[in-house]
Amino acid sequence: MFTRTKAVNKLLDLNKRVRVVPGGTWAGKTYDIIAIEIDYAIKNPYTKTTVVAETIPAVKSGAMKDFIEIMDQTKRWREGGWNATSRVYTFPNRSTIEFTAFENEGKAKQAGKRDRLFVNEVNTVNKEIVDALFIRTSGVIWLDYNPTARFWVNDELYGKPHVDWLTLTYRDNEALPQSILDELYRRREKAKESDYWNNWCKVYLD
Repeated sequence: MFTRTKAVNKLLDLNKRVRVVPGGTWAGKTYDIIAIEIDYAIKNPYTKTTVVAETIPAVKSGAMKDFIEIMDQTKRWREGGWNATSRVYTFPNRSTIEFTAFENEGKAKQAGKRDRLFVNEVNTVNKEIVDALFIRTSGVIWLDYNPTARFWVNDELYGKPHVDWLTLTYRDNEALPQSILDELYRRREKAKESDYWNNWCKVYLD
């Protein structure tokens, strides 16, 4: 069942055009951004939101799966609103959320304009594709990722006046099952005696 967590509240406090959300495993960042975009689409008629991942299988197994789950759990899902072929959901107020991926910069340009954009796991998406999407998005842009290595977002967006930067961890997700918490704690124990697990905990937990 969908739960409003600390992560959701922190995300809702962001107010700049570009919102960068690095975070660890089970932080709920993708799930909660999708929930916020559903709420925005419902409250703002005729808006278009594009959700992008590296590949179509990645967007299907990640953000799109979360979208369908949230819509179902909150009793908002309408079969008639869903176009499975194009992966576009149309709300009763004519707002849409689409789930896609782009092979190259040219395909991203051809996709046209949108009101809002969410690039899921932005560190896996080609920078030229992201740039092409940025320039064709008039409103809010979300970027999330697991901070496994430094990349262009760190160099070009961190500290900029038009950018919010929010790091989320599993501690921000009160909806986390106890079984997962126990597993994370076991990995913290391993980190005390292993450089590999110590680094893993820095990236995926902290």
